[in-house]
Amino acid sequence: MREEAAEKVEKLLRTDTEAEARGLFRLCSQSQWQYARAKQELADGSWRDEVVPILYRPFDVRWTVFDRNVAVRRRERVMRHVLAGDNLGLGTSRSIEIGRGWEHVFCTDQLLHLHSVSVKEVNFLFPLYLYDADHRQQSLLHNGKRGRSANLSREFVGACATAWSMKFEPGPNGDLKRTFGAEDVFHYIYAILHSPTYRARFAGFLKADFARVPLTRRPALVRRLCELGRRLVLTHLMRDRVPAIARYPEKGESRVDAIRYSEPGEVAPEGRIWINKEQYFDRVPPAVWGFTVGGYQVCRKWLTDRKGRRLSNDELTHFQAVVAALSETIRLSAEVDAAIKKCGGFPL
Repeated sequence: MREEAAEKVEKLLRTDTEAEARGLFRLCSQSQWQYARAKQELADGSWRDEVVPILYRPFDVRWTVFDRNVAVRRRERVMRHVLAGDNLGLGTSRSIEIGRGWEHVFCTDQLLHLHSVSVKEVNFLFPLYLYDADHRQQSLLHNGKRGRSANLSREFVGACATAWSMKFEPGPNGDLKRTFGAEDVFHYIYAILHSPTYRARFAGFLKADFARVPLTRRPALVRRLCELGRRLVLTHLMRDRVPAIARYPEKGESRVDAIRYSEPGEVAPEGRIWINKEQYFDRVPPAVWGFTVGGYQVCRKWLTDRKGRRLSNDELTHFQAVVAALSETIRLSAEVDAAIKKCGGFPL
């Protein structure tokens, strides 16, 4: 919660010595962080304006204080574009550990943690839009001098539009009219990266470097993939709420204790995620329970991070939404494969 992030800074400010602070927190031991400087610069309270959300893990947004005296490695050259205004980013890794399948991708409209979409590998963030350093929220001119511009060259987007037989017209200030633009390219890429067949066929390449995305000259396929990618993005940002499939029928403390999954037919006709001996989420398919992103088993990870805590009503509702979103992700990914197979399969 936002208050918890703020309270940690307040707690640091109440310490009298560095030793006392290090007894409370895991603090940076490198030269770029200094206890005396941190206390002095945080004392004026301006850091309260820098408490911002961050994608900590898939479907798990937390709060952080984006101040150099709190977060040392902030990667400001990239992250400032997320903080400057509305944006959409692709989180991924450059390579993965041998022996694991590639599933290291997730979108975000917030800051990205070092391991948001990968247990071991360092994550990279590719923002869709770049904001000028002197940007002010009230003056978006979209002309590359003030405001924002797409983090894709206009020539590339235009070439895609031509190849895909879509209307592309640069606006008077250099922006792209909504007929076709950078977001459509983002959605196309996001759909391809969620194709199970793509991940299996190009597994060797995906382990060694950034994902390469094949292009096609089939306009009908492109339109279908752009739409499926858009729906995947909305699902993962939880902007397009999918109807809940899981129920939480038993009343109680809702304290996360012993997390386990009972398979369909074990204690009930459908799968259940138990958070303690009495309470559970039911109607959870095995594929949803086992769904992973970057090595994280999403449902288990979300609950494990809250072990020992009582889940609020908002958290219970959110977890049900996560279950629904994972089910929708599986369905949409299958539709991506079906659309590609219908047009002859890979390579496009």
